[in-house]
Amino acid sequence: MTKLRIMSDLHAEFHKDWLRSWARGLSAENTDVLVLAGDIIPLSYVDNARNLFDILCEKFQDIVWVLGNHCPWGSSFSSAYKEAEDLATNYTNLHFLLYTHVRY
Repeated sequence: MTKLRIMSDLHAEFHKDWLRSWARGLSAENTDVLVLAGDIIPLSYVDNARNLFDILCEKFQDIVWVLGNHCPWGSSFSSAYKEAEDLATNYTNLHFLLYTHVRY
């Protein structure tokens, strides 16, 4: 059985280090897939998003990521989707979902 850890509405923009210290302290124990189900970080801050995903993707075997309504904050939905798609291509274990699915 696949063990999921589901998180949403983390809103990195409201944390002084954009959740980096939180991510470093997060344990991947007993987790096969980390599901980030919306409103993790606004993609107008792509460098901060990259720093956060660098940490998370090193810790977790697989990450499934879905955008929320705050992710395009400071930009448009189409820009946010493009940024998310581009960002996800940098990681083999980050699966950005937009009109698609991942099967485990």
